[in-house]
Amino acid sequence: MNFRLLFPISVIFLSAVFCAEISRADETIYTWEECVEIARKNNAELQSAIATEKQMKALEGVARANYFPQLTATSNSGRSYTNAGNLASSNSFFYTTNTVSLSASQNIFNGFQDQAKIEQAKANSMVARANIATIKAKISYDLKNSFSSFTYAKSYTKLLEEIIKRRRDNLKIVDLRFKGGMENKGSLLLARAYLDDAEYNFLQAQNLKNTARAQLCKAMGLIDCTPFDIKNSITIKSPPKNIEFEKIVLQMPQHAQAAAQEKASQAGVIIAESAFLPIVNVTALSGQRGTTYLPQNDYWSVGLNISLPFYTGGKDYFSTISASENRSAAAHNRETVDRQALADLKQYYASYIENVAKLKVSASFKDAAQMRAEIARNKYNNGLLTFEDWDVIESDLINRQTTYLQIQRDRVTSEAAWENIQGIGVFSE
Repeated sequence: MNFRLLFPISVIFLSAVFCAEISRADETIYTWEECVEIARKNNAELQSAIATEKQMKALEGVARANYFPQLTATSNSGRSYTNAGNLASSNSFFYTTNTVSLSASQNIFNGFQDQAKIEQAKANSMVARANIATIKAKISYDLKNSFSSFTYAKSYTKLLEEIIKRRRDNLKIVDLRFKGGMENKGSLLLARAYLDDAEYNFLQAQNLKNTARAQLCKAMGLIDCTPFDIKNSITIKSPPKNIEFEKIVLQMPQHAQAAAQEKASQAGVIIAESAFLPIVNVTALSGQRGTTYLPQNDYWSVGLNISLPFYTGGKDYFSTISASENRSAAAHNRETVDRQALADLKQYYASYIENVAKLKVSASFKDAAQMRAEIARNKYNNGLLTFEDWDVIESDLINRQTTYLQIQRDRVTSEAAWENIQGIGVFSE
């Protein structure tokens, strides 16, 4: 191999890396904590869910309004014509009528539907609050996943720079032994192919870093996603022990939503059945009427209104049946949601603890591979190890280093998934 050509290539590669480092010096750098705060303020999905919850709270006030009297002020002014006999009669004349009144109406009994509507509104608010918890957990997962992917891509890029250097050094060693007649050309070509593969993987890692940055930008809710970098890392926790899965299910947003929907359907049955009961209202009216701009003649009235529908074409009957079936469906749905949540909890917890244990094992293999590679390199240089045996050890080291970084990322992602299924995360801490 012509090492006079290899030197300028190396200079160009190192210059590109150096220039990239200089350009990164001007980039905005976010810590993990800053990413969380930006997402808390800017994520549009979260802000939409919060607005929906406020809307549901306002509708509770609308439902409570039925317990209060309804007051209405009215002012009327009109001009009328009266013809006593014929158009030529002297008894024909125009007259003006002005009326000012204040009316009040108070519902006494409405078939229990007023309280049911309040309960229904409260249930809808519970659904909205549970939805906020679900979205917060999802955003927390997206943040951790994209941040850990960005961290992985950066670490992988750095590792590949070391691998490229290692593969280049290995190529020099094999080339020297080939020129000395101690190695075959197939080994030389394979060493050169390993270097090409490492440089290709470096290109992939750069693209992966750009993709992870875009995903993190989306999770934070940034509109202008200019190039930025990250620093520090996500604080990881030890997996909890002695998990009471059934208790966790009852605290999950999925359960809260399903339970609230069941409660709303129960209120719907009461509302439907209220159509068979009488409606009682008290009304009062007080005002003045006359022909002047400010009428002087007082009038008032007080009344008790009772209404009871006898026949509505079967509408009320079928509405009650529909509401009852909806209540039954909601109850079965809650049971299904709880059973699925329990199964998901156990699955994600198992994946979480397995990744924690797997990371420890991967670290041990990486350290062992590092030591074996150092010993094998010395043996190969001294002619005590064949290229084939040395190649196996070198490839094993690179694979172990790459796998360790992947499992580091997966360990964070599995913890985030365990939090997500529970409906918790960085926003509930």
